[in-house]
Parts: sequence; C-alpha cells; structure tokens
Amino acid sequence: MRVLSQSPPIQRIRSGFLACNSLTHVVSILLIFIPLRIFGSLRDGIVAEGDGVVVAGVELGRVWVGELSFGQVLSAGGLAAEFIRERTTQLLYPLLISLQGPIGWSVETHILVLNTILGASLIAGSYYLALRLGDKAYAFLVALLMCSLTPLYWIARFGIPDNLFYAMIPLFGLSVVNWYQKKTRKSLIIMIIGVIGFAMTRPEAILVILAVTLVSAGNFLRRYLSLRFLLAGACLSLAMMCGAVIAVLNSIPVETMLVTFKDGPATVPSLKATASINLSDFDPTIHVRVQKRPPGSSSFYWDLLSRGHISWGLAMSSQTLLNKGGAEFDRLQFHYSRLVGDASFEGLSTDELAYVMSSEAIPVIQSNPLWYVMKIPIRGLALLFPWTYQPWSLPHVLYEAAYTIFLSIGLILLIRRGGFQVQQLVLLAIPFTIWLFLSSYGIDNDLKHRNGIFVGLNQIAPLGFFLAPRSRRINPEIDSHR
Repeated sequence: MRVLSQSPPIQRIRSGFLACNSLTHVVSILLIFIPLRIFGSLRDGIVAEGDGVVVAGVELGRVWVGELSFGQVLSAGGLAAEFIRERTTQLLYPLLISLQGPIGWSVETHILVLNTILGASLIAGSYYLALRLGDKAYAFLVALLMCSLTPLYWIARFGIPDNLFYAMIPLFGLSVVNWYQKKTRKSLIIMIIGVIGFAMTRPEAILVILAVTLVSAGNFLRRYLSLRFLLAGACLSLAMMCGAVIAVLNSIPVETMLVTFKDGPATVPSLKATASINLSDFDPTIHVRVQKRPPGSSSFYWDLLSRGHISWGLAMSSQTLLNKGGAEFDRLQFHYSRLVGDASFEGLSTDELAYVMSSEAIPVIQSNPLWYVMKIPIRGLALLFPWTYQPWSLPHVLYEAAYTIFLSIGLILLIRRGGFQVQQLVLLAIPFTIWLFLSSYGIDNDLKHRNGIFVGLNQIAPLGFFLAPRSRRINPEIDSHR
C-alpha cells in the first residue's frame, strides 16, 4: 500500500519549526501552557488551605522577617509544628512558600507565581531531558504530552507539594542523565543538588531515589556478577526489609502518659489518683487516660518510613481496593477518628494510633494473603486506565483512552526496540516505582496521585515510536558480507 507523502507546504512548515533552536520551542509551548494555567487558577480561585503546607510556609516566612524564631514555631504547636516535625520529606514546598514573608505580597499571589514558575520548570525540564534521549521532534512531543496532562491545570490553584513534585521529576531525571553522559565534577554536584531537592518534595521521591540508586548499582555490578546473583540479592534485601517493617509494627510503642485510676463502675468512675505509666501497662478497665500528656522533646523523621505512615498504608491496602474519589479512605478515617474519640482511647498519640491500626490490618492480610497480593496489580491497572470504570463524560473517556493507549504502545515498542541503556533504565525506574508504590499503598491510590506516574511515562514511553526495530538496524557483520 502506498502512503501519501506530506504536502510541500506542511513539510516546509514542519522542517522550519524543527530547525528553530530549543529556546524557541520551549517558549512557544509555554506561551500556550502558562496562560491556560493562570486563567484556570484565577477563574476558580487560589486555595491557600490544606493539611498544614501553606500554614507551615507562612510561619516559616515569619521566621525570615524576624517575627518568630524557629523554636517558637515548633513549641507553639498547631498545624505548622506538626507538619514540620512529621512531614520532613515535604519541607521544600513550605520553604518556597515562606519566601512570601520577605517579599511581602499576599499568600494567594505567591502561590500563583510559585506554581506558575514550577509549571514552566516542568515543561522546560521535560524538553531538555528529552533532548538527551532523542532529537528535537521527540523533545517537542514530550513537552506537548506534559501540556496535555489535564490535572496539571487544575492543581495549579492549590498550595500543595504535588506541584513541586511533578516539576522536580524531569529535573531530577535530567540531573542523573546529565551525570551519566558527562561524568564531570560539575555534573556530579548538580546531580547531588537534584537528589536532595527531589527528596524533599513527596514521600515517594525517597523510593524513586532508592530505585534509581539500585539501577545504577546493578549496572555497575553486572560487569562482575551474574544477573541471577544480582536478582537474588535484591529479593533477599526486599525480604529483610519487609521482615524489619513487620517487626516494628508488631512491637508495642513504649510511651509515658498520664492516667487516672478508676474506682467504681466504668461508666461513672471516681478518680482517685494520677500517675504516669507506659502504654504497655495501660488497661482501659482500670485506667482513664488524661488528655494532657507529659511534654516530649521535639523529633523529626522521614514520614515515609515512620510507623504511622506505614500503618496507614497497611490499613488502606488491606481494607480497601480502589479508593474511588477517596470514599474508602474517608470511611477508614472516620472509623479511627471515632476510635480516638472513645473514652478508653482518648488522646492517642501518633505511634499509639499506628499500633492500633497495624494490629487491625495485619490479621486481615493474614486471613487472605493471596487476595492482598492480587489487589496490587488490580489497583495498578485502575490507576493507568481509570476510564474503563470511572463515570466520566464521553469526551473525557475518549481523551483518557487515546492518551493512555498511546503511552502504552510507546512503552511496548520501547521494550521491544530499546537497547536498555542505563539512562533509559533510570527514567523507566521513576514511573515504575511510583506506580508500584501507589498500587501497593492504599492511602494514596486516589486518582490525583497518578499524575506522577504519567509525568514519568511522558518522559520515556514515546521514545519507542522513535526507535527503529532491531531487525532493521545496521549490523556491521552482515554489511561486510554484502
């Protein structure tokens, strides 16, 4: 069958545009992408509320201008102190919001400007990263795919770390690929900065960095060790990590708390004495928890590895499936909120509540471990192809179907045609890690969190369309005999 060639005017326009420099390409895309984001944000209004992100940023801004000290922010309690202590892997976005203090404009204006800059960084970083893998046509396609990801428009009006996380994915990938291609001291410093910055965006960024590190280590060690030995070592490490997590979750947290002793019927207790005891000695039948607990020292931890974060994931992944629109998450949250409101459990600390959650989730998993494992690929497919079950409008379904099928075909072609250079493996590890984490971890399998998967896939999956089939590549040995 004969394929009609492009008409000369269209081909000239295409060739002329691709002949332009990279800056022209990036600016031409931003002139469309940025006004649409700003228009959507101003039309619907900036949302400067959330789960402590903006509050923490504003309080840190007061530190910049000298109104408060950092110690005062922590000792004051509230959302800001809780966010800083318990969500260490998301501190970079509040730090960027804190610049609103020295600048002096409103929080809403600052969020609009900040998210606009992050959106421009996402497009520019994606384009220049794609240039390291292919030609200008491929880079332009990748940037257009980023623009077609519709959640990137409505999310720009919210002061949430996801805006920073999406912008940092291509920048992190660019820093790693740049080091692999150049391996200079400057590229190494840039990569270290990229790793540190990316690690402070969202909890799953830590897992992405770990996966990229494992890919790099495997690429180095395969020169000396067999692939079977490397896979066995990876499986053994994963098993040991899972065993350590289970051991931590099954251990009772030893915390000192104030209680009073019951004297009489449990419904109308007569409070006789007050004492400090450990959680392991607490008995609701003879003790009543006092709301005020002894003050503890300030502590910081990586929330992805915290007992509370793991317990929430276990509770969600064991007792929910798809978490449509957050309904299943809301149901579980209501259950544990009601539990905390019970007189016997009043004032539960984070570790105490985590112990209760894990003690309820682990028996559910043990009762049917096969179903628990089977839910992981089901959630994974639901995240990639939500148009198969969501009650969306027909245009929305058609767009999502075309978009996800295009990426899937590109990924399949990449697997069949790619030579799997280490740069490609690194970029494949980014969306795969996020996808596996969200599929396994029930708390974040709401559809809004899948955007990180597609930002990563946009970067590498279309490369399959630009690679020639292996059978059609030039073979020097065959050529020499012709």
